[in-house]
Amino acid sequence: MPADSRPRYVFIDALRGFAALAVVGFHAREGGHLAHLEPFLGAVLNGVLRRGDAGVTVFFVISGFVIAASMAHAHVTPGYVGRFLARRSVRLDPAYWASLALTVGFGLLSVRFVPGKTYLLPTWGEVLAHLTYLTDLLGVRQLSAVYWTLCYEFQFYATFALLLLGVTRLRERLGPERALTAALWPATLLADLWLVGLEPFHLHGLFVDRWHLFLTGVLVWRAVVRRGAGSGAHVAAAALQVALVGVMGLVRADVQLHVAAATGALVLAVGLAGRLETWLSWRALQGLGAISYSLYLTHNTVTGALFRVGLRLTGRSPAWEAMWFVLATAACIGFAWVFHRLLEAPSLALSRRIRLGPSAEPATRGTAEAVAPASLAP
Repeated sequence: MPADSRPRYVFIDALRGFAALAVVGFHAREGGHLAHLEPFLGAVLNGVLRRGDAGVTVFFVISGFVIAASMAHAHVTPGYVGRFLARRSVRLDPAYWASLALTVGFGLLSVRFVPGKTYLLPTWGEVLAHLTYLTDLLGVRQLSAVYWTLCYEFQFYATFALLLLGVTRLRERLGPERALTAALWPATLLADLWLVGLEPFHLHGLFVDRWHLFLTGVLVWRAVVRRGAGSGAHVAAAALQVALVGVMGLVRADVQLHVAAATGALVLAVGLAGRLETWLSWRALQGLGAISYSLYLTHNTVTGALFRVGLRLTGRSPAWEAMWFVLATAACIGFAWVFHRLLEAPSLALSRRIRLGPSAEPATRGTAEAVAPASLAP
C-alpha cells in the first residue's frame, strides 16, 4: 500500500509514550532524586515510580506487534533480511550514537563541576561493544542503564527476520497462513520454556529469556489483523499466550509479567474492537509517542543533570523535589523533541530509502514504518 494510505495504529503510539514516561519516573526515583518526596506520594504513585521500569516490557510486547505488521506480508529472502537489518540500523543508530556521546560528555562535565565526582571513560572495546549492540552478551559495562534493551531489540529483529525467511520458503507448499502457523507456534512454545522456568540453557544477554514478550505481541497482531477463515484460532492462540504470561506473573509475583499480560490483553481487546486507529489519538499523546525513542535514550542524562544542579540551588525538601521533578520531566520532553527533530526524524526518512522488496500478499492494516518506526523508536 502507498505510504500515505496506510492506517496508523495511534493507540500503539500512545502506549509507547506512556511507557517512556514511566521509565523517566522510574529513573528519577532510582537515582535518589525523590527521597524526601516519596513518603508524601501515597502507595499508588510510589508503586508507579518504583515499577516504572516495566515500561520496557510494554516496549517489547508492542515491538512484536509492529514488527510483525511490518514484515509478515513480505517475501523474505536472505537479501531482504540484510536490507531489513540495515534499515533498522539506519533508523536507530544515529540517535543512539548521539546519546552515547551525550552520556560521555555529561559524565566528563560532572567531574569538572561536581566536587568529588569521578567518571571512568569508556575504553575503545566498550565503545565498539555498544556500537554493535553486544554489551550484554560480552559482559561489557553499560554506559547508560537504558542501553541493554537495544541489544535485545536487535536480536528480536534478526531472529524474527530469519523466522519469516523460513515462512517464505514454506508458503508454496502450505499456503501463507499455514506456513506462518508452522513457524510461529513452535517458536512461541520454545520461547515459553523460559517463561515457565524450563529454560534449556541460559546465556546472559541473549534475547531468549524475554522472547516470549516479543512473540506475545506477534500473536496479538495476528489475532487482530488476520480476519476470515481460521481467525478464531488466531484469537485463541493470542488469548492463551496472554493468559499464560499473566498466570506466570502471579506464580512468580513478577510485576514485569503482569504488565506484559495487561499490555497484550489491552491491545488485543482494542484491536478486536477495531479501535487501534482511533483511540488515544489526542495530539499530545501522539507527539509523546513520536519522540519516545529520543526520550528513552536521553532522559537519564537530562534528569540527572537537572536534579543535581537544581537541588544544589534550592536544597532538598518534598516541595523542592516535586518542583524539580515536574521541571525535569518537562525538560526531558523538550530535549527529546529537539533531539527527535535534529537526529531521529532525518534518520527515519533516510531509512525509508532502503527498499526492502515485494510483498507476498496485500497488506491488510499497515506496516510498522507507518504505524511505529520501532518499539523503542518505537
